[in-house]
Amino acid sequence: MDTSITKEVIRVIRDETKRRIDLAAQDPDVRWTAEDEIFINELWLMLLVTIHHGVERELVQVAARITRRSSIEGEQRIRDERENLRRRKGQFIADLQLSTLPEWCSMETLRLLANSYKHDPWTEPAQDLLDYLEPHLKPIREKIRRNFGLLDSDQIAFASLPESPALQAGLAASLGLKDNADYSEIADEFLVRAGRFLTELKDQLQKQSRLSPIQWAVASLDPKDMAH
Repeated sequence: MDTSITKEVIRVIRDETKRRIDLAAQDPDVRWTAEDEIFINELWLMLLVTIHHGVERELVQVAARITRRSSIEGEQRIRDERENLRRRKGQFIADLQLSTLPEWCSMETLRLLANSYKHDPWTEPAQDLLDYLEPHLKPIREKIRRNFGLLDSDQIAFASLPESPALQAGLAASLGLKDNADYSEIADEFLVRAGRFLTELKDQLQKQSRLSPIQWAVASLDPKDMAH
């Protein structure tokens, strides 16, 4: 997966964060507010969605190289596998043996986070994301109960994804980061793990002799066939 553009976006978000913090330090009329933090967190979450989509695109391209489909031209293979990912996800995962890879859990967390951010109208964490992170969220809930004198029976609600420090801490814990890691560090870690995940997959398939070169169709120079 080409990460050059992603790394440049990371630099831009960090520069904007620093600009706002420096401005607040230099100008007594300007303060770093909750709105600033939410805005920056939104940028990181949008980047995480992009990283997830990059992983999915790479998975589709790898799936198109599985030897059992070697008689089909490359472009059609990619279209077929993209449809498989959308409509037969379980079979797609099984064919590539994705769940056997060490980074599978972190990529599932990334997928659930991206879907939660994209699809909830208030960007609240979806229940499937909360369930998946539960081992890491449980001690955070207990800490909140202790700090606020709540009973074990009291429900702990999470704020929206850009606003919830508790959920952010749960994401960090799931990645082996410190509790107070911000979305900048979380994005860095997801990007590293995404690259590792795709490398592990390709290495595994190479060892199994299951990858074949893509057989591309001959390009047409007819103007009617060109993209404009």
